[in-house]
Amino acid sequence: MIQFTEEPQIECKLICGQNNNLVYGLCQPELVYGSLQQNFTLMCIFPFVFHRNKCICSQNYLLDDNQCLNILDQLKYLNQSNLDLENKLINNISVIQQQRLKDLYKIDQDLQNNTKYIENIVSQYKNQLIIEIYTVNKSLTSLANSTASKFIELRDDLQRVNNSMLTQIQLTTAQFQQKLISMNQTIQQQFEIQTQTTINVNQTMYNMNGQILAVANQINTNLQKQIDVTKSEVKTVQSSITGINAIINNINNVNAVQSADIQALKNQQNSNMTEPFGA
Repeated sequence: MIQFTEEPQIECKLICGQNNNLVYGLCQPELVYGSLQQNFTLMCIFPFVFHRNKCICSQNYLLDDNQCLNILDQLKYLNQSNLDLENKLINNISVIQQQRLKDLYKIDQDLQNNTKYIENIVSQYKNQLIIEIYTVNKSLTSLANSTASKFIELRDDLQRVNNSMLTQIQLTTAQFQQKLISMNQTIQQQFEIQTQTTINVNQTMYNMNGQILAVANQINTNLQKQIDVTKSEVKTVQSSITGINAIINNINNVNAVQSADIQALKNQQNSNMTEPFGA
């Protein structure tokens, strides 16, 4: 039970799970749902625990809400079975006690009826029945002794029944507690296994991330080197292209000059051929 406010407080029994783990529960005289309210003492039912204003599945078990609710249903079923057994035992004891009381009441009624009958006979035949009265008294004494003996036997039977019922209840309670202990141990073992598995996975991922990072860095370094080499080669090719273009331009210029000279010579030759001979 976790207390959040000062006195006075009202105990509020919470049912946990469902609706995104919002706490809700029946509190007389009103229903509390969702966020915490003042003047309430809040508690969660095992195996749920109270965490940040919510009932959630215990972090020690790594179970989801449905598994927790299944465990809660099993505990409720075992508890209800135990209560049913106790009620059945109580009913059996009650039936036996009622039957014994009826027997005692009948015996008492028989004694009272016999006493009344004897009183009537004595009143009518007092002088004649002294001997018979003595005999009847003796029989009544024997009957009283027998009744007392039966009452003692009845008391012993009831005591034995009570002892047997108590032993059965104690045994049932011990078995229930043992089941709870075994269930708790199983859940704890599963938690430890899952925790170790999670640790191993996280370590493996960490190692893989380191290896991937190292490979990526190496690839990046190699690519950068290749890019630098390629840039240098591109610069060299560009310089070569520039030189070749200059050579081509020079050749074109020379060709133009030579072409002009050739054309001039041709023109000179043509001019000489068209002039009159001897002129």
